[in-house]
Amino acid sequence: MHKPLLSCAILLLAASAQAAPPQPAISTQAPARFAPKVSPKISKASPSQLKVQQFQALEVNGDRMVRDNINNLVWEVKAPSDNLPAFNNPNDPDNTYSWHDPQPENGGEVGSNRPGGDTADFLAAMNSRRYGGFNNWRLPSKEELETLITTGDNEPHINLALFPNTKLRTNVVPYQHWAYWTKTTSFCNPQGGCAWAVKFQMGKSVGGLSKSGKKLYVRAVRR
Repeated sequence: MHKPLLSCAILLLAASAQAAPPQPAISTQAPARFAPKVSPKISKASPSQLKVQQFQALEVNGDRMVRDNINNLVWEVKAPSDNLPAFNNPNDPDNTYSWHDPQPENGGEVGSNRPGGDTADFLAAMNSRRYGGFNNWRLPSKEELETLITTGDNEPHINLALFPNTKLRTNVVPYQHWAYWTKTTSFCNPQGGCAWAVKFQMGKSVGGLSKSGKKLYVRAVRR
């Protein structure tokens, strides 16, 4: 008398087996979130590439400049050279100047006042002209001018694509003429009577240059 019940149980078990979904295969791989990450290949930029990214060429009303995006400086770019000075044009790359600064922060020595031919007159002409649309041009500090020096073994040590017409020769007399003044005073006797300059041919700074006795090139800067 139990046969009908047994038959029903067998039918229910068979139906359950047919309805059960197939079991997924067990994966031996770690989930994606635990899989090791592979970093993309990173190429190290060369010093020249870093300089190009740091500096940006500008031009306003024909006045050429270079912006330093890291140090927040704007540099004067000199006009083409004809190897003849023209002091009526402060942007002329052939002009050389004696060092002169009448301001109190001059390091204790004003330098040489040569009308039309000293650094104070150069800056007055740049600002009177409003080169690039601005009138706050000044001499760079030693540290600021050194930021234009490029690294590596090859001379010259300045990016001539950004700063053309830079004076570079060093095998002439007097050799100091091929350097650029900074506003930074260096030690000498009398105290405060000398300043630092930068020579881009060799990529080095030189101190002990007489403010009154030397006439060097100048590149203006502003913030």
